[in-house]
Amino acid sequence: MTDSAIDLGNLLNYIVKKKDVRASLHIGPECFVESGDPKPLVKIINYLLNYLRGITNDAIDVSLKTQSEGCLLCFIASTDEKQLPPLSENLKDALIQYNAAIKVVFEEGKYAQLLICFCKGHIPDSVVIEV
Repeated sequence: MTDSAIDLGNLLNYIVKKKDVRASLHIGPECFVESGDPKPLVKIINYLLNYLRGITNDAIDVSLKTQSEGCLLCFIASTDEKQLPPLSENLKDALIQYNAAIKVVFEEGKYAQLLICFCKGHIPDSVVIEV
């Protein structure tokens, strides 16, 4: 870990409190992302929280886990939507600067889940996830 590492757990706590989001946080220890500038990551997390708040009236479940290949950030929200609105086309490119990829899991009328894998080093082909 370097001086430019972002502590994802602290960042999530800060954003959820600042935005006054109804959320259930489950944050594992030692989840860091190597990067000099946290501002784009703050914008990404804000965007995803706003996206989910647009499809649910319930609390959003947010979990962060350390894995051998990096960190896994998961947002899940119940929804009665039949179809999800599209995510921004800029999201995938924005995540690349953090060696991250996103996957959307959706079950119509039940829930939407956004999974972001932050990888150590480059993103292996096995981790690149389609939106």
